[in-house]
Amino acid sequence: MKKYKKILLIVLAVIILLVASFLLYPKITGQVAGNQKSSSSLKNPVSGLSDEQAEKNFDETYIRYLLYSLGLHNLKSMPFTGETPKIEIKINEETYNAEIIKGSIIVKKGESQNEDVIITTTRQEIIKSMREKEYLIDSFKNGLTSIKLVTTKTKVLAKGYANVYQQFTST
Repeated sequence: MKKYKKILLIVLAVIILLVASFLLYPKITGQVAGNQKSSSSLKNPVSGLSDEQAEKNFDETYIRYLLYSLGLHNLKSMPFTGETPKIEIKINEETYNAEIIKGSIIVKKGESQNEDVIITTTRQEIIKSMREKEYLIDSFKNGLTSIKLVTTKTKVLAKGYANVYQQFTST
């Protein structure tokens, strides 16, 4: 009977260590390495354009810039599985998807598979948010932009979405 208790204790200890490392991985690894792009190294694509010009030129670079400026390049892959953060962005009648790989944001036109969140908004809201970052908070409050969680809370925590959300809402 003592032998079974020892085995049970060892199994429980291993499980606790695995769960703890899974949940603490983003905090231990810290921020993305300094050689990754940031919004400060990217040119704001609406800079110097009228709203009409900005809307006419709208493409993936707008979404990439906005996601970098929101700090989403700091999201991490899932520990142990390597599953990358994926975001689907629905804008007017178009759909884009973004994947964060080692601090780089890759944006493509089209739907995502296995996305973590879905952001729904309009081109005008993105353009306004790119001109004034604080505007996005109002856009969410007024229901003009919405976000839907489509993955588990465990994945949200492990990938670092909570850290980005906390930074964004504390401004």
